[in-house]
Amino acid sequence: MISFKNSPVSKETNKSPSNRISANDLYYITMIAAYSGMRINEIVQLRARDIVQHNNVLCFSINRDDGKSTKKHKFHKACASP
Repeated sequence: MISFKNSPVSKETNKSPSNRISANDLYYITMIAAYSGMRINEIVQLRARDIVQHNNVLCFSINRDDGKSTKKHKFHKACASP
């Protein structure tokens, strides 16, 4: 199991290496990327309605709704693996 608690960027320290994004946002973007394999651009475009259930597993719906962009696919799902 990977632990990010001792990482210099953590939601608990509230310190971010960037002035454009909060440490809390960066923490969750990093966690979603690590466990889902999604691209950063896909993650930052997510909305609450993009969390869907597929075969009793919660997944992220990667789509082009509301002007969002994706690299290749018109639509696909990314499911996080613990």
